[in-house]
Amino acid sequence: MIKTDATATPEEKANSNVTNYASPSLYKYASFPLKNGSKGKEVAAIQRWLNTGVLHTPYAINYPNLIIDGILGSKTTAALEAIGYPLPMTVEFYNTTVPITYKY
Repeated sequence: MIKTDATATPEEKANSNVTNYASPSLYKYASFPLKNGSKGKEVAAIQRWLNTGVLHTPYAINYPNLIIDGILGSKTTAALEAIGYPLPMTVEFYNTTVPITYKY
């Protein structure tokens, strides 16, 4: 479940590695292929996935946490490129790369 500023407790916000909460109303489905400037639920899933450190622990330690806003901006693009996932991202690549646990 995605927490919003209204539903997250102060303790949840303080203990979270997420620097911002997004409103679910902002999330619509993105158009593929995903590229810089794309917006939607799929981008938010990628941002959640990247914030976990993916499979590359040094990335999680050395890269600032992304704001989960559903917008594929320069920081999300840089994070994807840093771990070897260049854009544009096709729906096939998204479906086989981003684990289902992040797609909610």
